[in-house]
Amino acid sequence: MPKAILEFNLPEEREEYDDVMAGAGYRLLLGELYNELRRRWKYGEDQAAATNAEEIWELICRLNEDNLEIP
Repeated sequence: MPKAILEFNLPEEREEYDDVMAGAGYRLLLGELYNELRRRWKYGEDQAAATNAEEIWELICRLNEDNLEIP
């Protein structure tokens, strides 16, 4: 079975270590934000809020240059 092992020289690389450890949480947060904005855009009753949600949703899509999978 393939394995991936990440090594960090602590304390010098503490910031990089913290980023890796928090990555899954940020991924979930982005997924929730993405889905909530899409829901507001598609089903929102307030047209101004729906337009703002659509603009932000589209911005997230454009900024996803690395084609990260958003849950």
